[in-house]
Amino acid sequence: MCCLSKRYYVKTCICRLYNKHVDIYLDSNNNSILSKPRDVVITGLVSDDTIAKIGEDISKYIKIIPELRGKWHLEQESNSFYSKIVFTPQKDWLEDKEYKVSINKSFFKNSRKIKEKTFRFKTQKNKVIIEDFSLWHSNEDLTLFGIKAKIKFDFPKQNPNIFLELNGKKVSPEITPYKYNGYYFINYKPITLTHKEQIAELKVLNQKLLLNIPTRDSFFKVKNC
Repeated sequence: MCCLSKRYYVKTCICRLYNKHVDIYLDSNNNSILSKPRDVVITGLVSDDTIAKIGEDISKYIKIIPELRGKWHLEQESNSFYSKIVFTPQKDWLEDKEYKVSINKSFFKNSRKIKEKTFRFKTQKNKVIIEDFSLWHSNEDLTLFGIKAKIKFDFPKQNPNIFLELNGKKVSPEITPYKYNGYYFINYKPITLTHKEQIAELKVLNQKLLLNIPTRDSFFKVKNC
């Protein structure tokens, strides 16, 4: 079984298959924030011994368990006579999950001499760093308040599960991905200060942070000092 490194865009996983070195890796085009699910790429396996052509849909020859809808096809390797098998899923991969890929022997020209090719790989468990979770206000309008957060994942998520609650009720913050350094910026406004202290809770993966929002009286007392 192969374990995919958190350096998801590098060929880090080597398997013995068909008497050759085969690399299996998740490809995100080096983007920290995903606009689409990551491809799985299998290299070093296919030369000219298959019945398929470059660009052809080969999904009927390959199965993946747990099942994940998507398309398998062949692409030409750069500076190589080998082709690479690429799978583009419709949804992103589950974290910390083992997958089994089976290539039917009918995919190869000499199918009588070749058995079905089966191998496994495992995705990494993701980690998250919450670098900021705080209350902000406008210097021009002291009645305008909001909640902000800065979050970074260990490896990218297409649809990150980010939840914000205010006084125990879910709210819908604005979530802005920043493509070049992997951060998500969270912004929620407006927040109305009351005479009671309020609590905001941010949940991301297994991380949970609480933010105590001051009362209106205590905040303006500090500002007037």
